[in-house]
Amino acid sequence: MLGDLESAIMDVLWASREPLSVRVVFEQLSADRQLAYTTVMTVLDRLAKKGTVLREQQGRAWIYRPSETRSAMIVGEMQSLLDQAGDEANLVLAQLVERLQATQREHVARGAERVAGGQLNTAVPGLATGLLPGCDQNRAGVRKIGQVAP
Repeated sequence: MLGDLESAIMDVLWASREPLSVRVVFEQLSADRQLAYTTVMTVLDRLAKKGTVLREQQGRAWIYRPSETRSAMIVGEMQSLLDQAGDEANLVLAQLVERLQATQREHVARGAERVAGGQLNTAVPGLATGLLPGCDQNRAGVRKIGQVAP
């Protein structure tokens, strides 16, 4: 789970189609809150070390982009919570479905039918893998910007 500032930084990165420098992220965030440039730089560095963002040096500056889509990150967090539930994971899922709105339950049912039929949603780049276009994960688990998966 991300902290408040980490979430705000990720929102800026997810909203961009291009990798962003610390300066650009800082400028977008500082419009709504008081932040030090070095704070944004430190948080981006920590997110990179955790693998949440990818970074690449461009000249003297680092540029950053998310390592996965927002939905893939949320799914990963949900899966982690289900793993923590242990033997109660099915109960947790059932209770979650009970709390969903009718249209959400219908969407879950359609998605389950597609998965059961072996169909993954590949219409959106990265949706099936959780990786964004232009990102690949090598055998060591390191994702690099600018490499397109085969």
